[in-house]
Amino acid sequence: MSWMYGLSLLASSGINAWSASENRKSSESISRLNRDSSEEIARLSRKHSAELQYNQLKFSVLQQRENQEFQRELAELNHERAKEIEAFRAQVNFAINQKNLDFQKWRFEQEKKIQYDILQLQQDFQRDLTQIQHQNALIQMRERLREDKSPIHNPAFDILENSFAHRVMPLQVLISPPQLNYDPKTGKPYISGVEDTLAEEIHQFLRQGYAGNQKWPVQFLNGNWISNSQGGNAALLSLHSQLKNIPVLILDTKIPFDELNFSVGYWFSGDVSFTRSSILSSQSVSHLLHESAKKRALKWEEKREKIKASGKDEAYIKALGKVDEENLQIYYQELAEIAELKQIGVIDLPIRKEYKITEEDYKTFYRYLAVWHCLAIGLYADILFLGNSWENTPLLPSLIPYLLEKYRDNPLLTSEFWQEAISSIVKVYGEFYNSLRSDFAYCGHEIRMELALSLANLPSEYRCLALEQGNKAFSDWLRANDAPSDKVFDLDNDADCQLLKRIIYQEDKPFLESLKLLLDKVKDVDRIDGSQSAGVKSLIAGWEFLDRLGIISNVSMMEFEKSPKITDPNPKKCDNISETDIKNQNSSKGEPTMNNNNENQQATEILKSLQRLFSDRPEVLRLLDPTNLDPDRVAGEVILENYRNQEGFASPVNFYVTGKTRAGKTSLGNTIFDGKQTAMKSTGHRDCTFDLGSFQSANNLRYFDLPGAGSKEEFENINRAILCLAQIQPKRGRNPIVTEFVLSDYTDFTKTQTPKQKTISVDEWQSNKNQLIYGSDVILYVIAPHEGLGRDDENYMYDLLSAQKEKRGSSNVVFALNLHLTKNGEPKYTKPNVDDAYKTITDIYNEVFPNHPTKPVIIEINSLTGLGADKIAEEICKLLPADKLGKMEDVLGDKLKEKARMVRSKKFREALIYIASRLATFKVDQSFDNSSDIVLGSYAAVYSYSSRVFKKEVSNGENAYGVVSDFAGQTKESRTENITIKEPILESIERFRTISEPVFGNVEEVNQIIVENEEIVETKRGGFLGGLDQKIRGSRVDKVKQPKVIEVKTTRYQQIGTKHTEVSDGYQTAVTGYNDKIVGLKHLKGGYDIIKGILAIGLGIESLPDENTGNFNHIYEAGEKEVNLKIGNLKSRVEQVINNSDSKKAENEIISILRKALL
Repeated sequence: MSWMYGLSLLASSGINAWSASENRKSSESISRLNRDSSEEIARLSRKHSAELQYNQLKFSVLQQRENQEFQRELAELNHERAKEIEAFRAQVNFAINQKNLDFQKWRFEQEKKIQYDILQLQQDFQRDLTQIQHQNALIQMRERLREDKSPIHNPAFDILENSFAHRVMPLQVLISPPQLNYDPKTGKPYISGVEDTLAEEIHQFLRQGYAGNQKWPVQFLNGNWISNSQGGNAALLSLHSQLKNIPVLILDTKIPFDELNFSVGYWFSGDVSFTRSSILSSQSVSHLLHESAKKRALKWEEKREKIKASGKDEAYIKALGKVDEENLQIYYQELAEIAELKQIGVIDLPIRKEYKITEEDYKTFYRYLAVWHCLAIGLYADILFLGNSWENTPLLPSLIPYLLEKYRDNPLLTSEFWQEAISSIVKVYGEFYNSLRSDFAYCGHEIRMELALSLANLPSEYRCLALEQGNKAFSDWLRANDAPSDKVFDLDNDADCQLLKRIIYQEDKPFLESLKLLLDKVKDVDRIDGSQSAGVKSLIAGWEFLDRLGIISNVSMMEFEKSPKITDPNPKKCDNISETDIKNQNSSKGEPTMNNNNENQQATEILKSLQRLFSDRPEVLRLLDPTNLDPDRVAGEVILENYRNQEGFASPVNFYVTGKTRAGKTSLGNTIFDGKQTAMKSTGHRDCTFDLGSFQSANNLRYFDLPGAGSKEEFENINRAILCLAQIQPKRGRNPIVTEFVLSDYTDFTKTQTPKQKTISVDEWQSNKNQLIYGSDVILYVIAPHEGLGRDDENYMYDLLSAQKEKRGSSNVVFALNLHLTKNGEPKYTKPNVDDAYKTITDIYNEVFPNHPTKPVIIEINSLTGLGADKIAEEICKLLPADKLGKMEDVLGDKLKEKARMVRSKKFREALIYIASRLATFKVDQSFDNSSDIVLGSYAAVYSYSSRVFKKEVSNGENAYGVVSDFAGQTKESRTENITIKEPILESIERFRTISEPVFGNVEEVNQIIVENEEIVETKRGGFLGGLDQKIRGSRVDKVKQPKVIEVKTTRYQQIGTKHTEVSDGYQTAVTGYNDKIVGLKHLKGGYDIIKGILAIGLGIESLPDENTGNFNHIYEAGEKEVNLKIGNLKSRVEQVINNSDSKKAENEIISILRKALL
């Protein structure tokens, strides 16, 4: 067992030894494999490192080559760019210099644009404000709609919105159609179709000119009337309360009891009440229908005769004529009955047969009514738009030929109808243009001439109306040129030729050509004879004669020396009426107190220069005379206007004017009657008034102009008989006693051009019954102090006062000292003359009324100008009982002063408007007088004029020129532009040129070269098996080719750079920039700036309180503030008018613009 154990141990040890041997071999194999793997990895790593290094070297070499190429190209580009940059810098510098030269101009344009933008914003604000106001009006209308009952369908706010949307507010036309409640044929109402027929006819008429017209827009709202149950004034009142902000015309037709009544109700935008006018009244509808039927029957009669002549029998003719045949037989019966009655002597009994009325007769009637509607619409539309702008020519005359042609076969529209209708329409236009004479005397003739040319396109039978308006335009032109309005020129008369030369200018050519064209259009009219066009023809002949001679001048400032001399208002005139001391008159004139006589004289000369600018405008010259704006004179004008046009005394007041011949009684009457019409003729010679002239003014004043006292006994006795005084007894065989006299009533003289005269016996006149009606309430005794009072005058005065004492117990005599002036404005009287008159009157009065508490009433007047009329009215009111005063007291006292202040302000502002409008068209460098330009001179003149009108001046001791010089300079500067040219700036500049030289040197270059090289290297098998194999068989040596980089150094002599050297190339003169060189001044027209300055000076002085003189800067600022408020938004419009129109047209348009803004 032991051996077995030993064997087992042996075997076990052998196995263990083999195992150990095997384990050792395995470990060695593993180690060998690991070593081979590591070597293989190292070899591959070396190989990859060599490849990587090779690639890096190759990349580095390529990169170096690329960098060298890039640097070379970059150097070339930098050189090119440097040259381009230098060229560009030169261009930029030149452009900058050019821009700097244009900067001022650019700045001016930008500032102008900003000003326009500001103006546009202001206009937008005004427009937005207007829209807001309109919206507020619409809101109020909507609120009232809930409680108002309107006679029309459309809500008021719809019509308002539609009207406000138009640039020119259209005239809204509504019709209240007729309701025919009588049909002569059936006795039943016949109303079908009337409104539709009227509407269609009106629509057709409006489409000829008014519909869609921008200047005369008319909108016809037919089918709008709800019911005739609400009509007349009630409907007008209801509509006016809702639509008073827009112009509306309502045509109302009613047919009660077979009578046609056609009326219009209308109001224009802003009218506080409506106006209703009747056009047709109580016109028989049945008569119109019968006339239509009768005339259709007479037309049938003509056709009937032709048919009968062709051989047709009566049955055929009656069947063909039908109703017309029946009406023809009725007409024959009517003629037969009339003939029978004439045989027995009955000629005034109306015979009227009932004609058969058909639908055609009703259509004829409706169209007749439609024509009335069309004429009314056209007339009122023209009046509305003429009021908006008087330059609009009436449109209706151009549409009348359309109506004539369309309705020529209407039997109711006869030639007599058209003649009367067209004449009435033209008369309305004429009255409208007459109303423009006072405000637009300078262009009224041109406006009327447009109407005349429009009427000349009517058929020939109506063209006489065109000539009538042409003659009125001719008269207006003569009147504006201070020539007799009915003048017929005689070219063989030197005086007429001189007058033509004075009044005709080149600027009158368009008007004169219009007159010539009018004559050509009416030359073949039968109703016109040579006398009707004699004045116009003589003017045209005179114009053509002067034109052939080439002596017609232009209106320019250079001709003012030729114009009539404008006299200076004399400080000695007694225009300021006082009942105390004549000295007050001379000291309280409208003369501003200047610092010394030299300055006063200077102001007078300045004002004369201003007046010479308007030698072609007499109405402006009157305004530029400060004495015409004296408060007392204006108050007199207000009273005279009240006499002529307004209600006054409750019952007629008998106002007798007596006095010596040539004292001015008749002149005073003519002034009260109408300042422009000397109705009661007076030559100024002795005994010039031999009848009792009278008229009754609108305010119930009966004016009696007595023959002169203290003259021939016959004439003084007429005077005494009228005043119930004892007549002068016969002397030296003469018998001056009068038993009758002539009473001439001039009340309607302006219409009839002749007084109503009748002869009255003295006994009848002095009867108690007549004296209750015509007895004197007030006697005005007119005395001319410069002629003195003689013994006959004193005796007459004594008798007059004694008679009043006996009759009344007191005096109703007012003594008026008429202060006569010469044609040059110098007083004819002296202070002793006036003092003597006061003393004589007082002595005689005290003799008649001794110890009486009253004193004689003595006032001072000027019968030609109306000065003192307020004093006359005041004394009349003192002498009248309270029940006769009526409304007359309302126009006296403080109310008179306020009204006179307003009238004076209006006249003053009109003067400023005329001045500013004319001077705005003058260039600011034109000469005003010998010492100033137009700006400084006009400013100084307006200052002097305003100071004299309002008796105010600044207190800084400066004269007129000194006061306004700064402001005038600013205005002139703003209206002056520099005329410049581009002047080059030249400088001597040294010129350089660049010399370029190459620079050479050695350049060492290192080039890397890659070569293929074989190397013997130890190689190993890769991987686990390769390592194990290497352990068993050992390593292996192989030959491997791999690239090798070698460096090769070379040295080369080449250009290594360029040397640039700046060398002088001489000097040259070059343009380095431009300067604006002023070579002159461009003077613009005064434009808005001079308008603003003139108005600011005038309005500033007007606003100055009476007790304060103030500083002129403050005065100007106050006036400027009002100007900016009133016309600040009109600057662009004014400038546009001045720049785009000739001077005369621009002046007229600016006057119109300023009148609307300031008045």
